[in-house]
Amino acid sequence: MAIDTEIRIPDGTDVVAQWAANLLAPAAFLLQLEIAYLVVPRACKAGVVFPVHLAHAGTLLIALGGAVIAWREWQRWRRSPPTDGPGPESRSHFMAMLATLVSTGFLLVMLALWLPTFWLHPCQ
Repeated sequence: MAIDTEIRIPDGTDVVAQWAANLLAPAAFLLQLEIAYLVVPRACKAGVVFPVHLAHAGTLLIALGGAVIAWREWQRWRRSPPTDGPGPESRSHFMAMLATLVSTGFLLVMLALWLPTFWLHPCQ
């Protein structure tokens, strides 16, 4: 007996968009931490803070892209209420709602991490 390994989702769900919406903001958050810590010593040697701001802004744009994808998925699945039982429609609705919440939360945290750079000089 042959096994069918191709995944078919009958409701038209874009699985890649749902996973991108759920994972882009957390990945951008981790990238923000790494790049900001990497850039600070070099920025201090040069005496400019612009590279630190550029690191925060660039990763914030990546997270914002994830939030936009999440919002589009949420708007798409919000029109049809989820069913009570298990199935692809309920899963898609949940994933879209979760992605919107996760992306928004990480965007707020990333903004909170960027704010001290404006008030406190990172080289002191």
